[in-house]
Amino acid sequence: MLLVRTVLKVSPIDGIGCFAGEHIAQGQPVWRFVPEFDRALRQNFAVADSEFLHRYAQLCPYSGLWMLCVDNARFMNHSDNPNVAVKAPLSDPSLTHDAVREILTGEELTCDYRVGDAVPFDGFVPVKNKELILR
Repeated sequence: MLLVRTVLKVSPIDGIGCFAGEHIAQGQPVWRFVPEFDRALRQNFAVADSEFLHRYAQLCPYSGLWMLCVDNARFMNHSDNPNVAVKAPLSDPSLTHDAVREILTGEELTCDYRVGDAVPFDGFVPVKNKELILR
């Protein structure tokens, strides 16, 4: 669950992005897994559109569960130099994912998909400038 205000906008990275709706100080918690809010789904969870999980959820290598944010956090795009630090396992509610540096209001929130995700780019293909697009 996001712990800061956010807005969704068109992203220069890919599709829709999650943008800071307020100033976020360096070290400030941005996201935490909240079991009553976020979803932990078994790998064979049936959805009509399986692409949805591949695009918006992370497959936790520790639990084997799909971790799905139900708020704007699912629109956070990847960066090799993210402004939000991801900690694994994603399903640990004691861990917060904090701002690596000061994040200004209106700045896109980014994370490193390679941390805590068994298949970080499943459903995506790389294109120029390290951007990603859905296959």
